[in-house]
Amino acid sequence: MTDNTDIIGVLITVLITGAVVLLTVLLISLSSAERMAVKSTADIRTINDAFQDVMDGNLNSYLDIRSSTEFENIGKCYNQMLDSLKRQIAANKELAETVAYAQVKQLESQFNSHFLFNTLDNIRFMCKIDAELAEFMTVSLSGLLRYNTSNANEKVTVEEDLEHIRIYLDIIKVRFRERFDYQIEPEAEVLEAPMPKLLLQPVIENAIKYGFGDREHLNVSVRAVRQQDSLVFICEDDGVGMAPELLEKIRHNLTLPQNESSHLGLYNVHRRIQLMYGEEYGITVEMESGVRVTVRLPYETEDKETGGEE
Repeated sequence: MTDNTDIIGVLITVLITGAVVLLTVLLISLSSAERMAVKSTADIRTINDAFQDVMDGNLNSYLDIRSSTEFENIGKCYNQMLDSLKRQIAANKELAETVAYAQVKQLESQFNSHFLFNTLDNIRFMCKIDAELAEFMTVSLSGLLRYNTSNANEKVTVEEDLEHIRIYLDIIKVRFRERFDYQIEPEAEVLEAPMPKLLLQPVIENAIKYGFGDREHLNVSVRAVRQQDSLVFICEDDGVGMAPELLEKIRHNLTLPQNESSHLGLYNVHRRIQLMYGEEYGITVEMESGVRVTVRLPYETEDKETGGEE
């Protein structure tokens, strides 16, 4: 016979102690879960209020959540989203201002008074000696004026823009006759690609304005090619070129957020491209036999059925 009374007492004590411990842990867990739920609900309400502020136009409603790693990450991502949205709005505003400025300055920058007066003088004399050529000049000038005074933010095909560049150069050819020649050589693949309107003409005009110098002859060439995912225009002349100091100054100016030189044409083209497509695109200026300006855009394809772009 064995007396188990003491053992049974110990077991009962252990069971009671375990039950008390489990009950305590359960109560603590329930209390902690309730506090976490209340805090999470408050954080969700805070996030919801912040998004509502953004919908109402308030872009300064930042979040400062430190209750848990998950909600803290959500708050950080939300704040980064606000900063990105502000930068995009600022860039869009600057682009709109640039386009508005381009519209106001079109006749001055693309068709300045010097060009118009010379062309009209040529037409006046041609009316007396060559009526057919005078008619050609009048129709060409009229078409260019209509094209250049329409919406500068419109996109056109490469073929359409180069055709108006060709008309512009034909007028220049009539003026300078054998002193001036040009070539326009686009690849067939890029003819239907969309591009910003009036993008190349300031570059061409710049080549003619500064290329002649004291030379008797000037040749200007324009090539349009596709290089992987980029649409590239290469505008070259065989003119007098420019001093190395001026070339370096122009290159440095293209890296600045604001134009600090008198060369408006190249800077405006470069800035407009970067605002539309990003800083990896724009223009580069090099010295070869004359001056070479390379204009780089993303290669886009137009969906003719929907009218959209990829």
